[in-house]
Amino acid sequence: MSFVFILGGAKSGKSSAAVKYAMSYQSKNTASVYFIATATPGDEEMSEKIRRHKSERPTGFITIEEQIDLPTVISDIRQGFVIVDCVTLWIFNLLQRGYDHDSLVLMVKELGLEMTKGRVDGIVISNDVGSGIVPADAYSRRYRDELGTANQILAGYAEKSYLMLAGKQLLLSDGDSL
Repeated sequence: MSFVFILGGAKSGKSSAAVKYAMSYQSKNTASVYFIATATPGDEEMSEKIRRHKSERPTGFITIEEQIDLPTVISDIRQGFVIVDCVTLWIFNLLQRGYDHDSLVLMVKELGLEMTKGRVDGIVISNDVGSGIVPADAYSRRYRDELGTANQILAGYAEKSYLMLAGKQLLLSDGDSL
């Protein structure tokens, strides 16, 4: 396995599935598990969510908090299992820093390449925000579109892609296109 891409809505079970898989992987391979968290505590609600996520992680996981340069962080890990949680917030962070479309695409491709170099196995998590209503403002539409592009790119690099829905996983096919 190089990496699996997990896509789904909020509270669909993405992180729980990734942690469960990583624990199983770790027990079979005695590998270190690196949990790369992209969230920033912008308000009290997000701070509480970050605290809750940290407390739910197995104690043996190595947490790395990185909001911008995921490709470099992953390239610095020589072996083990990586969970990137999540691309959704990472793209938001890049947009907040002023990244344009081409720079975002380049960063996402670099992430995909780092995850496929064979030094680490892992799971990359993202949300599907494009299945809802069309956002009313231009910034939100841009965010939705940039995240959708990132998700397509990462699914293209991944060995397998899953959609999580109500805690259940659905394998997304790479079969014949329409």
